Amino acid sequence: MSSNSLLTKSVSKTDIVIEMETAAGKGDWEYLKTFFTDGILYKVGASKEMRGIQDLIDYVSWLFSNAIPRIPFYFRGVWEMEDTVIIEMDATFTRSSDGKPISFPCVDILRFEGNKIREWRVYPDQTELWLTDKIQQDSQKVLLAKVLNSTTKWLPSKSERMPGMAIDLVKQLFSRGESFDSQGFTNFFTDTPFYQFGNFEVCFDKAAIQKSLENLFSKISAVYHEIKKMWEIGNTVFVEMDVTYWRKDGSVISLPCCDIFRLEGDKFSELRIFMDVNPVFDSNISVPDTASVLTVSGGERLTPSNIMKQFFSEHPESKKRLVMGLAPKWATYSNSFLKFQSAASVSQLELVMEMEKAAVNKDWEYFKTFFTNDVLFKVGASQDIRGYQGIADYLSWLYSLAYPQLPFEFRGTWELEGVVIREMDAKLIRHKDGKPISFPTTDILQFEDNMIREWRIYPDHSELWLTEKVKKHGSKTYQ
Repeated sequence: MSSNSLLTKSVSKTDIVIEMETAAGKGDWEYLKTFFTDGILYKVGASKEMRGIQDLIDYVSWLFSNAIPRIPFYFRGVWEMEDTVIIEMDATFTRSSDGKPISFPCVDILRFEGNKIREWRVYPDQTELWLTDKIQQDSQKVLLAKVLNSTTKWLPSKSERMPGMAIDLVKQLFSRGESFDSQGFTNFFTDTPFYQFGNFEVCFDKAAIQKSLENLFSKISAVYHEIKKMWEIGNTVFVEMDVTYWRKDGSVISLPCCDIFRLEGDKFSELRIFMDVNPVFDSNISVPDTASVLTVSGGERLTPSNIMKQFFSEHPESKKRLVMGLAPKWATYSNSFLKFQSAASVSQLELVMEMEKAAVNKDWEYFKTFFTNDVLFKVGASQDIRGYQGIADYLSWLYSLAYPQLPFEFRGTWELEGVVIREMDAKLIRHKDGKPISFPTTDILQFEDNMIREWRIYPDHSELWLTEKVKKHGSKTYQ
């Protein structure tokens, strides 16, 4: 294999990717090889994973035999983060079968090991390359065998509790409390638990815990756990935090707290909550602002970690519960996610998760509040859609074909200035035959003052529509 002097220079990974793709476009396979690790993973849409440089070259050679690349491609966005480069573009070709110029939207995500590419995933909508080419049925079958032969299905795995899993269980328990899900909360306990909240009566069974929780929930509007620190030692977890309560009269109070959890297997056998909760129920009791676990020497205050907010926006189990309508009360208390939280505390990723929850719940009035009036929405090679109503119409149509099965399997999530990028496998159940389907996709959402102004989706929808001969992909068929 020839050497690559570029990799020894002080160049950006973006420059390396552009040079690599130039070599591919020229068919300079010997030079192309020098950009990759020996075990390079290459995957296009829902195709099988390819391993090794030669498989990659064979695929690219086959692609170029069907369509000749027209360089340069049109780059819509390029992002470089540590060991990852993401390129959003329109790939331009001349189709070999009829000489027709074609273009399809695409996202490439490349991950590096040192200065060499170890993983290259391509998220294209290649509809124009092959679906509209009806000249040769046999060649289409060959392409389908290469591109659509396999879709990886996500299956949850069961394993023994590993370090860190106990802390994750505590977060899941807190999420039940913040959602006022008393039944879900008690399911995390053994059949013979010990549960003590401050000076209240100890609970020795699940029914007593649930009754205690429902009594608390009847007296408040919302609760949030602002976690400062969590320690996991053997079968014990210690949590230091402030607990914020929203009273029925609309006032808010935060109180310091320490919890001690003990586990038996994957269930809690004991929870002791050390705090004085009386000021929640008696607003005449004064609580100074410094009475917080975030207060440090000199009266300075630590920046909140937002651990539970991150949990609701990122954790797969939590995202599944959001779709089920089990959102935290602190997020829905004022019926406006943006209004409820300060602009400084809400992340763009949280906004995306809340927007998608509204879509799945078909709460279109709430849904529209996340977008600018002229938002641009585009799925693969379909026509541009302008305005939130067009997005709502499209999603309603999509959900009439298949309903989402959360949580999706996220491969990567990036939150940049004004941009959120999510790489994932979307899982749905197809209505026509009840078949579970999965397809890889990348979403790129661009923001303007905390409002989504552009949402582009780069999916391989093959399993959704190709096996249904009634429908073809794209907004033309959909409309």
